[in-house]
Amino acid sequence: MRYKFNEPTSDLVFGVGIHRADGVQIFGTNTDIERIKLPELGTTGEVHFDIKRLGLLDGNYTLDVAAHRSDGYPYDYHQRAIKFSVRWPEKQVGVCLPEHSWSFKR
Repeated sequence: MRYKFNEPTSDLVFGVGIHRADGVQIFGTNTDIERIKLPELGTTGEVHFDIKRLGLLDGNYTLDVAAHRSDGYPYDYHQRAIKFSVRWPEKQVGVCLPEHSWSFKR
């Protein structure tokens, strides 16, 4: 996410959200929730948010990205900024596929 402000601000929160096509929120977080202290950012820059693995199952999803004040006042909010689909060869049930294993004992 790129940001540009007219003047530096110290009250700034960056957030992301993922929703299933039917509106169910799959995941959402922001720098305030995670208690991340932002460095001095100035008026322009980029924010990178990396997710190693979501484990989403078959479905259509959207990504929201936001920059807002700690009270929720939006500086920039892109709802459904990206639409994406996930397809699996196996037909699991639910929303996500957590890492798991099976074991058997006789």
